[in-house]
Amino acid sequence: MSVDNAPAHMHCADCGFTFAQPSYAYCPSCGQETNAHLPGFWAYLHEWLTHYVAVEGKLWRTLWVLFAQPGQLTLDYLRGRRQRYIRPFRLYFSISLVFFLVVKIAGLGQLGEAIKFPAEISADRAQISMHLGNDWGWFDGLRESVQTQVEKHNRRIEDVGTKAALLELGRETLRLLPYALFLYLPAYAGVLHFVYRDRPFSYGEHMVASLNVYSMFFLGLLMLAFAPWLWLQFVVAIWMAFHVTLDMKRVYGDSWKETSRRSNLVGLLSLIPMALMLFVVAIIAAVTK
Repeated sequence: MSVDNAPAHMHCADCGFTFAQPSYAYCPSCGQETNAHLPGFWAYLHEWLTHYVAVEGKLWRTLWVLFAQPGQLTLDYLRGRRQRYIRPFRLYFSISLVFFLVVKIAGLGQLGEAIKFPAEISADRAQISMHLGNDWGWFDGLRESVQTQVEKHNRRIEDVGTKAALLELGRETLRLLPYALFLYLPAYAGVLHFVYRDRPFSYGEHMVASLNVYSMFFLGLLMLAFAPWLWLQFVVAIWMAFHVTLDMKRVYGDSWKETSRRSNLVGLLSLIPMALMLFVVAIIAAVTK
């Protein structure tokens, strides 16, 4: 029987594969369910729980190994043991999304009250002074737009005061930070690639290590935010302080002395793109808010 003449229940609605018998639960060609009905509420809930929460223990196993066994996720991924864990990019994206969502919901109101601005920070010091010239040719419209936004920021400081204006700048910077950190990851992987240029690691392998390092960073911050006891926050903070070095020790297999030396070098060199990223984000936040 051809696909065109087969009854609806005899061929796959997705790829058109003709079944040998109509009792297949899943298409043997593409894997889609043969009973393509619309799920109800409980079916959606069950799918979410099994796919994103349970996943046969994938999520919890991944988070536990990420936290308790520094570097093991990277090693297992590079050795081909990938089915048992959440993939590095998806893990980073998920944890960072949850972190910034929590920050977004919590807001910066309490943070604003906690910040103690020095009395000597005047409106003049908080304003932006930017000289962009007089003519950018075809891009002169961009120059005028940036200049207008800078003047708007400076007037805002005069209208609402230095503290309120800086808090507004902080909120806008926080909004842009997830995108900036995502763009910073390739730079951090480049630093690892440079520091370990004498090792047979490709840039992509360093990128996997970077994704896991920053996944742990966001996971640690979430644990600090929700830890119910002060002593637990202290333990998590201490563990986070040593986690990157332990991660590098397991992944690259150096001695403790060599790992400490290279870890310090990575930390020092990564400050350069980090500072540049924060500067650019602050400028963009100031001229676009």
